[in-house]
Amino acid sequence: IMTVHASKGLEYPVVAVAECFGVRKSSGAAQMGRVDGGAQVVALPARFDGVTLADGTFVKGDDVKKQFEHAFKGKGTSLWLPPELMEDVCATGSPAEAFARLRNDDLQLSLEERARLLYVAMTRARELVILAMDAGVSRGKLCAPTFDVETDLTYDVLRRILPTDGLDMPQLDADRLVFDNSQPGDYELISLADFTFGEQVFEANASLDAEGRLVRGDAEPEGAGADARAAVPGPADPEPDAFELVYPQAVGVRMGACPFPARDSYSYSSVAAALHAESEDRAAEVRVPMDEAGDDAESDGSEMADADVAAVEPAGNPMALGSAFHAACQWLIEMGADELPTVRAEALARLWRLTPEQRERFDVALDRWLKSAVRAELLAWPCVRAEVPFFSLGCEDEDIARYGAYAEGAIDALATDPADSSRALVIDYKTGGTPDETPEQLQEKHALQARVYADVLHKAGFEAVTVKFVRVEQADPAIFVEPAEPQVVTYNL
Repeated sequence: IMTVHASKGLEYPVVAVAECFGVRKSSGAAQMGRVDGGAQVVALPARFDGVTLADGTFVKGDDVKKQFEHAFKGKGTSLWLPPELMEDVCATGSPAEAFARLRNDDLQLSLEERARLLYVAMTRARELVILAMDAGVSRGKLCAPTFDVETDLTYDVLRRILPTDGLDMPQLDADRLVFDNSQPGDYELISLADFTFGEQVFEANASLDAEGRLVRGDAEPEGAGADARAAVPGPADPEPDAFELVYPQAVGVRMGACPFPARDSYSYSSVAAALHAESEDRAAEVRVPMDEAGDDAESDGSEMADADVAAVEPAGNPMALGSAFHAACQWLIEMGADELPTVRAEALARLWRLTPEQRERFDVALDRWLKSAVRAELLAWPCVRAEVPFFSLGCEDEDIARYGAYAEGAIDALATDPADSSRALVIDYKTGGTPDETPEQLQEKHALQARVYADVLHKAGFEAVTVKFVRVEQADPAIFVEPAEPQVVTYNL
């Protein structure tokens, strides 16, 4: 069992998320938030004006206050203070309006943070994620889940991952998700009890046996115990699948040296290092600061995390420039921006502890990239994503497949067209290098990495993959125009 925060950066074949939780409404007497670059603090108003109802009845200010507190402390809404009069109480600019607005803003921020945390938990799974969902249930013959859409993530998650009907109701009986490339069987609902959802009725398809294990299959017939079911197994009545939920027990811990296990996956960095080394001692590979030709190496998602490197490496780390440049390009794509703000550039320089010489190189390289034709080509695609992670079955190329059963890493920039899913464009930024390498040498140098990227995308269904390595610090010697274009090494695979 692991907390979501502790799981960041890790992956497992199977991940079970214990609950799809929500947040509580704030019941504090004061609300705080940011407004126009500053902080605003509003206390629960101490006095309210009286209001007149539609039937002419006058409601004293003290009673209005009680109803306001009742509604905004999460105890429900007022039944006798109509919405139009509540709007009068919360008129724009009034203390009540400011209090309610800040409270709702805080609720939305809390929900967004919980949603991000849930996303982190679910994406730790490589093959299977089990998401335990629950909700309040109404009384009746069949249980019907009820959701508070303001505070509960359960309904929102179901609506986002499952097909919906004309009323935007998630289809719980679906067998696939709404995501691209989802296949039949990618999703399955496991229920421990009969329940209704909208107009649909669902029967339990799992139960707990006498030992408390979750047993898959139809609910047990009335009068038939676990012993009776186990006594007559046969081809027509196979034993259902089962797994057991257990609680961790305290055990003694002994620390000792342990050899680093051979990895069953490979990244481009690990393959390149092994090919350039005299031996193939993969156990000794931790990370590759620079490649043979002097290009700064970047984290591809399989080695030490960028922030970890920044925290331990001294100033002048050769990886720092490449990592800062990649972070800048990722921000530009995700924000849809055409330039990097000075404050962000300075923040990246501080984070990566760039030397003055590296900072100057960073500015020159970024300016060349922003003005380049290859960037304009990238942005012309309908869908452009930054730092796209991948984890796939290993390459069929025998020269690469011997390094592991799986390929893992991240693509710097991936461009696709939803209207034409047969083609894709990959951009890989390269800092460092020298201007002395010939086009033939560069083609040979980056061919291995291009083959890894192309193999991953071919397995994802793309037929034609163009991979372009952009040497942002090297001007293209074949183009005599200003501003100078970066040198680009292109592969069509």
